Amino acid sequence: MEKVSVRIEDQKVWVGSQAIPLLSGEVHYWRLDPKNWRDVLEKVKLLGLKVVATYVCWDFHEISPGQYDFNGRTDPRRNLVGFLDLLVEMGFWIIIRPGPYIYSEWAYAGVPKLAAGYHRLDPTYLTMAHAWLEAVAQVIYSRQATCGGRIILCQAENELDCWPHIYTEALGLGSHPGLFQEFLRERYGVIEKLNEAWGGTYDSFECVRATLTIPAGRADWMPRYFDYYRFKHWYVLRGIQWTVDALRSLGIDIPMYTNTIAVHSNEPWAAMERVAGLNGVDLYPSRDFHQLGEHRKYLDAARYLRSYSCLPYVAEFEAGIWHGAQVESQVGAPGPGHYRMAAISAMQAGVVGWNWYMIANRDNWYMSPINEWGRIRPDLYQVFSQIVSLYSAMDPTTLEKEVEIAVTIDPLHQAVFHAESDLLSGLYEAGLDYDFCDLSLGKSGRVTDKPIMFYAGEHWLSTDGQRYLLDYMQTGGHLVCIGNSPRFDDNMRPLNLLEIPPPIGILGDMGPITLQLEVAGGVCSIKTAWFEVFDAVPGIPVVAARSSIDENAIEEMQLHCNIPTGVLYTVGFTSLIGKGQLTYLGLQASADLLLGLCSTFTARVPVRAATSGVSAALFRRKTQHGTHYLFATNNGLEEKAAEFRLSPGVFSKPPVFRNMLDGESFQASGLERVFLPLRGKDAAVWEVNEGEY
Repeated sequence: MEKVSVRIEDQKVWVGSQAIPLLSGEVHYWRLDPKNWRDVLEKVKLLGLKVVATYVCWDFHEISPGQYDFNGRTDPRRNLVGFLDLLVEMGFWIIIRPGPYIYSEWAYAGVPKLAAGYHRLDPTYLTMAHAWLEAVAQVIYSRQATCGGRIILCQAENELDCWPHIYTEALGLGSHPGLFQEFLRERYGVIEKLNEAWGGTYDSFECVRATLTIPAGRADWMPRYFDYYRFKHWYVLRGIQWTVDALRSLGIDIPMYTNTIAVHSNEPWAAMERVAGLNGVDLYPSRDFHQLGEHRKYLDAARYLRSYSCLPYVAEFEAGIWHGAQVESQVGAPGPGHYRMAAISAMQAGVVGWNWYMIANRDNWYMSPINEWGRIRPDLYQVFSQIVSLYSAMDPTTLEKEVEIAVTIDPLHQAVFHAESDLLSGLYEAGLDYDFCDLSLGKSGRVTDKPIMFYAGEHWLSTDGQRYLLDYMQTGGHLVCIGNSPRFDDNMRPLNLLEIPPPIGILGDMGPITLQLEVAGGVCSIKTAWFEVFDAVPGIPVVAARSSIDENAIEEMQLHCNIPTGVLYTVGFTSLIGKGQLTYLGLQASADLLLGLCSTFTARVPVRAATSGVSAALFRRKTQHGTHYLFATNNGLEEKAAEFRLSPGVFSKPPVFRNMLDGESFQASGLERVFLPLRGKDAAVWEVNEGEY
């Protein structure tokens, strides 16, 4: 049989000339009564889903060492062959997830107890894992879409992590050498280079021990701490590479992918995609995004995914809740509005496909839209059907995001420090949309063409990362650093390629300070907890005038509070670099400051949500430039008539907004401002076209 081409292109999976949007639901056949399989899948099909994903559980299918049951001879639930054949009969495309690890709320995370005693790069584990993959590959092989079957994607491993809290000694992270020392030898080559980076006096790599945390007062050990996270990333990439190579050697030639949790400390997302071909994120927000700052972080996880991925994909997208800790963290079962908000928010950030985990209940997973017997939960089933219809009508793979602001991101920064970001919080509060630019990719990554880029990193950054910032400005970009800039490399050695001078002092410790800021020919009023003071600066100084210390001071104190009013300070500068420019501001980032800068820099902001608690993004159809889509999310509890500001020139006539969920239309009275209704803790999408309705 002639092989069929299966590839990822234009943000879809293609089987020959047939394009398949990657929208799917997870069904775990081995945890359902086989007599209910068809009823469950019929409900999946009625939702409009054309793709089904499933794990294949090593621990369940290996009935004794080296003996596997895939036909149900020992238990009908083990009939993987029968389940796959049923999916084909019913016209589904298939995503297969053979592990070896699957987690899936299963004992030992889906591997046999014996295998779980070894970490995932241990030779003993790899021997056992290869035998498993060889066995399951015999089932997968002829059912691949390349062979005329219906399996279009294969997942290599699952949320791979070295689990240092479990395999501390085996990995060489404790009192004995191991894989960590092998990583150090590969990174540094000779012990003298490690000693130079760490400030150590080691005789050999075998003598080196890991630093898994930094106690107070040990900032000098930061390079050691960085190498611990580099080791974690190195381990993940090695594990994925081994799994991909093993599957390829066994004849699996469909596209592969891997997945990551929505925390950057364990896995290097973009590098994982380079190894596997596709890397998706797993998103499980709490009910109605109730945790502080959670919705912004959720959007940012999807934005980062969009920044590097050939197909921004949520590999596991919450549908239902897991028994145990998940129930507690969810604060109850999510409802219809939550799922609508989650799906539209993901698309708002740039996601174009996802896999609902779980689309159907099973033994310890509840509150999915379909239960174990193939019956529906009407309230949830209706909203899932609504989301599928919205996705199909709009097809996010054909949309192009209108955004002209970039924000830097670096995986090592994200791994080492998890503190809240004033800059990212300020952008969210200001209702400003943005893309991420991954500095770790350098020139091999997607070079941003955004005219303004905010630096959101630490005071240290690799040499390549700093050079990327210089190249960005040399070619015409405007880099803005607020309150921080790279002054050291990623081994904490002095490196300041941006040549930003240090301030002569920092003022603060007096409550919020009001400043009238003069920058780029404009003036804006801001409040900051502190500000840096400069003597001499390169380029054009940015000057700030003090306002009253306390506008609400009692009468007899008002005279004193007004004393500093009008005092001028140089708090930053703007200088030309190549065809672009650099602006440094020694201030705390805030929504007011960011809005003021976008105004004075005359940045084009295609859409801005001007109502508190609302975020938005604007897309246009790639092939129909007159059609736009406005995505908006209300993270507040109350219903709002949300205000959206549109950049001049986006529309030449007052546009018509048609709500794609309820069909209601509204014609704007002008070109640059519109009010649209949004329910509390919910989201909506409007198709936007010029002209009357």
